[in-house]
Amino acid sequence: MQNNIKSIGELVKGKFVFEIPSYQRGYRWEAKQVEDLLDDIFDFVTKKENVDSYFLQPIVVKKKDSGEGEVWSVLDGQQRITTLLLIMEQLIKYLSRADCEEYKELFTIKFQSRREINFENPDKCADINSYYVGNAKETIENWIEIKKEERKKSLIDGECFENMAKSLFYTKHKKLVKFIWYDVSEEGNESDEDERKSDLDSIELFNRLNRGKIKLTESELIKALFILNMKDENEEKMFAVSWDLMEKKFQEDSFWYYLSNESEKETRIDLLFDIIKEKTSKSEEDHSYRAYQKDFDAGNRNFSELWDEVNETYNKLIQYYEDITLYNYVGYLTKIGKPVFEIISFINTKEREQAEKWDRKELIRVLQEMISKELNLTEEKIFDLRYDEEPSKIKNLLLLFNIETYVRAKIKFPFADYCQCHWDIEHIDSQTKDSLSSKEDKLQWIQYVIDALKMMPQTEERDRLLSNAEEIDKKESISISDFRQKISAFFEEDTNSDGMHGINNLTLLDCHTNRSYKNAPFPYKQYCILKKDEKGEFIPLCTKNLFLKYYSNVSDVATVLNPIRWNDEDKKMYGQAIVNTLHRYFKENA
Repeated sequence: MQNNIKSIGELVKGKFVFEIPSYQRGYRWEAKQVEDLLDDIFDFVTKKENVDSYFLQPIVVKKKDSGEGEVWSVLDGQQRITTLLLIMEQLIKYLSRADCEEYKELFTIKFQSRREINFENPDKCADINSYYVGNAKETIENWIEIKKEERKKSLIDGECFENMAKSLFYTKHKKLVKFIWYDVSEEGNESDEDERKSDLDSIELFNRLNRGKIKLTESELIKALFILNMKDENEEKMFAVSWDLMEKKFQEDSFWYYLSNESEKETRIDLLFDIIKEKTSKSEEDHSYRAYQKDFDAGNRNFSELWDEVNETYNKLIQYYEDITLYNYVGYLTKIGKPVFEIISFINTKEREQAEKWDRKELIRVLQEMISKELNLTEEKIFDLRYDEEPSKIKNLLLLFNIETYVRAKIKFPFADYCQCHWDIEHIDSQTKDSLSSKEDKLQWIQYVIDALKMMPQTEERDRLLSNAEEIDKKESISISDFRQKISAFFEEDTNSDGMHGINNLTLLDCHTNRSYKNAPFPYKQYCILKKDEKGEFIPLCTKNLFLKYYSNVSDVATVLNPIRWNDEDKKMYGQAIVNTLHRYFKENA
């Protein structure tokens, strides 16, 4: 390596053009790393120590002839030079007017096969790189605002921003920020084979330099393999456009969460290649990359064939995503833990077997067959399920009840909302018999009862119970066993724990709401659900329906109070609604 020193100002003065190679990840610095760099430069320019240079970590570059002048390929240092560019865009305003005009064109950062980024005004929704660049820009702006406030209070040097700017833009100044500059360029012209070997050497060097830092993701390594096996520049340009579109689609939460339960933002496109190469939880971490490496090394399949396979799989995922029924069924299978590659593999096998009669109707039947197999229940068995014995089966059943309801309503289930909450199995009747042990729990339950009774029409019985509840609430010693029986009878609650844990007394609810009112009587829970719905918060459709008593036969009820009670008839009708909705998924023998 040819070792040299360059000030940041030299990069500006020379109007350097930096190119980020295809095999590198994009910009990924978080707020902490950006703030650390700002703090380091700030400390350097404001301290009185007689030190004239601050050295950033080395930047490793390689000169290349782009046909448009001198371009430096960045093998290591992308994160630092990108952050510096963003910092300088904010600090240039602190130079004199003449200097602002002279330095208005900074050094340039471009990408070999990624979408170009608008560094002055990044669109955080455009792609993952712009997302991180946008966050970094906001971090810099916030840091400057904080320092401005400190400057107003005379806590820091009044000319700190001006001095920071001069240390970055000038080539001659009492304090300069500099790079240790490593140039690994090779002299002489290269043949195509030599050039390819040089690119491979650059990738190897990049990996060695970054060992122990942030590693390349599988998709980034796979991307490098594809690029190195292309025939010409046109192929690379078409590939870059397609890749960007795919990567952007995987960043959409609605698309991502129908395929996955994980929240990872950065490496989502990895999933596409894991599907194709059938990566399991037991596979090695770089399974998909190694599989592609073998494909290219064996020479049995070329770039076009392998990329066509990627497009075919991606288009299939898009096809299912855009079809409401397919989207809901595929999303359900992934939510109950079925790996998406197994779903796609099973569909592909069935499609090959039934090529002549394969159509959307057959595809739906195949997905329903998969769901039935995963559910593995008979109609009789669902009423034997107990919350305290088989919670996971109950959760899967209740989720399917919702999914099938959304399918029939021709609505997409919001998997993004679902995956970003933790879900509990909610007892529609409260579990107060077994769960009110502490004084705090008893007082909370009494308050729920008071609130619920106040919602009821005034009757002699209601007024008497309300008065009793308010008296108990004021006492030092809390005893509620007798009063609990009266309230249960009034609200027609089931105090038998065996009936309480059955499927017809259970629904899905986010854990925050569930745990905040787990002991409340039915009318208070109903009130809270309606309030959440009024605010536009996500409530599974079937949960909302049962609290609105859509599954109950209200016309058979003699009392006007029944809409805010959950009685045996309500449970029976609710259980029957689950059976009627899911009948196609039950087996004769499970």
